[in-house]
Amino acid sequence: MITLDDRSVIYPIYGEQCVRCRHWSLERPKDFIGSKCKAFQRIPREILEGKHDHRRPFSGDGGIRFEPIT
Repeated sequence: MITLDDRSVIYPIYGEQCVRCRHWSLERPKDFIGSKCKAFQRIPREILEGKHDHRRPFSGDGGIRFEPIT
C-alpha cells in the first residue's frame, strides 16, 4: 500500500486584496481549503496569491469584483 502525503501543498487562505473586499466571507469552503466570497465558492489561487488584480474580470466571477470595504 502507498500512502500519499500532501501536507506539503500550501494553499493561501487569505489574499491581501480579498481581506479588504466587501464581498469576502469569513466562512470557509466545505473542505476548508482556501477562502470564499460572493464571486467564488473557492477563490482562485491567482487572486489569493495576488497574481490577478480582481478589479479586472476573472473567469467565473459573475461580474462581482473587488470593492473596498468602506
